[in-house]
Amino acid sequence: MRIATQNACERKSALRRSEAATYHPEGAKHVAPRPRAIPSAVAATPATGNGRPHPADLKDTSLKLFGITRLSVVTSKTLGSFRATRGKTLQDAKQVIFDPSRLDVRLSLFKGFCFPTYRMMSEAYDQSYGIILINEDLPEPYKGEILSMCASVARLFVIELNEGDGVASSAKKMIKKIVKRERFYSYRYDEDDALSKTYVDDILRIANDVADNTVISFNNGYSLSRRTHEHFQMRVRNYPLNAFGLGIVSSKDDLKLAFGLGSHTKITLPTHHDQTAIGWLSTVHNMNDSRVGTSKPGGQSAAAVHDQLQELFPQVSLEALLSLPLRRTTDCYAEPPQLIADRD
Repeated sequence: MRIATQNACERKSALRRSEAATYHPEGAKHVAPRPRAIPSAVAATPATGNGRPHPADLKDTSLKLFGITRLSVVTSKTLGSFRATRGKTLQDAKQVIFDPSRLDVRLSLFKGFCFPTYRMMSEAYDQSYGIILINEDLPEPYKGEILSMCASVARLFVIELNEGDGVASSAKKMIKKIVKRERFYSYRYDEDDALSKTYVDDILRIANDVADNTVISFNNGYSLSRRTHEHFQMRVRNYPLNAFGLGIVSSKDDLKLAFGLGSHTKITLPTHHDQTAIGWLSTVHNMNDSRVGTSKPGGQSAAAVHDQLQELFPQVSLEALLSLPLRRTTDCYAEPPQLIADRD
């Protein structure tokens, strides 16, 4: 394992937000989904001890946040984690994961969704950290471009993994070098998703009132897909224990990470289920490793989607939307979509 050093000096940003906006989806009666049942084995932690929302001024401002992103990682310990590599030898798996046509798409998704989110959070919060895990033998020019991009953002580190390295164990080693005895929060974050601009503030408030080893799940978010070159679909999705920014409050004395808890949908640790905020934007495309549901007819233009994202996801550009790969054709209805007019 090798940790890539940053070329850019760490800087403190003057950009601060004194208050996190509480988001209520416009027209909630017709866009808010019916909440899925919270798994019975998981304790649903209330917002505060008395069940009232967190006061805006109660935040654990000393809490450090560590995002952990696997970017086309393939080692002997990850082979069974993905359908694309399951049952393959390490070398055969690398031929799949390191295929240039695949890496072009994955790097484009990272540039458009994940990387600008890390940059936004780093500029606004000194306690925001990111850990990008890649293979030490990731081909060029992809490896060099990732290293260069991450070096331009304060506290966004790259760890290069050898064939026998583990994701959780490698991330732990870095976190132990940064935290002392204080609490911290780690979360899993895929390269093709984005997190809300209120994500950090929401975590700081929730963490102020939960015990160590409590998982935090933002159950509501946006699911975005591209049905045709001109038609996009975005809907509010309710998904408890999803992998989009799912994390855990921990401490150095009893260090637990979001990776290392087993299947994210089967976590049995005490969990705070946030049902109010839109916490994430998940993209659905033809390279998703997990199975996805069937889309419905209809669609919006990229410009309409971009306008709707500005309140909570200003880091996602129109260019990023236009670079999103098409949804798998087997997940789309055959009917031609009807374009929905751009909203004001």
